[in-house]
Amino acid sequence: MSRAAIRTRRRKNELCAPIPHPNSDIDWLRITRTNAINSARWNSDPDLGAWLRGSRLDAYSQVAVGVEMTEAVQAVFRKIGEHTPNAITNLERLLEGIEG
Repeated sequence: MSRAAIRTRRRKNELCAPIPHPNSDIDWLRITRTNAINSARWNSDPDLGAWLRGSRLDAYSQVAVGVEMTEAVQAVFRKIGEHTPNAITNLERLLEGIEG
């Protein structure tokens, strides 16, 4: 996938919400939530997801380098994907309780 594949600035910005540098322990919740949302957006686009998995930028792909992709390993990755929406919801609920 080339940079030109995502043509509009608006779409690029939708895919990549900025993640500010943390200044407090609570910022970890914000960063984790935003990163999870960004990752879900990237992986919802089949072409972008495939490109990302082939790049050095994807943490999960880098963790899997040299790992035999057995059914058990694939199941772990599926579980992460299945639980991400609930994790985002829980992070938002925690932040709502903290921030009011």
